[in-house]
Amino acid sequence: MLRVGMVLALSLLVATVAISAELSQPAGSAAAATTGPFVAKSIAQAKASGVDTRVVLTGRVVKVIKSDEFLMADETGELLVFTPAGALDGLDAAGAVVEVVGRIDQNFMYTEIQAESVKVIP
Repeated sequence: MLRVGMVLALSLLVATVAISAELSQPAGSAAAATTGPFVAKSIAQAKASGVDTRVVLTGRVVKVIKSDEFLMADETGELLVFTPAGALDGLDAAGAVVEVVGRIDQNFMYTEIQAESVKVIP
């Protein structure tokens, strides 16, 4: 009985340390943008990854839907991208090659990207 209690206590200690380490990282920090276990670099990887996975995608703008929303494609597929307000202002983005940095978000029926930045690549 004592061994079971010690195993449970040790398990609880390990779980507490793991959760504490997870919670100590500031959300949305610059460090989170460049570090982490996985960063999706293609649309196929982004679609296969979980919510909040970091992405750095390069592809072309297929269609601008609204001033803060466009459809992006690379050789592996297409994804909807939501941009910060005004990111596409004054930009003839249709057909442009862009780099999108952001995170994966899941809408009820499809995967999309919440972009933090969109940069046109000449």
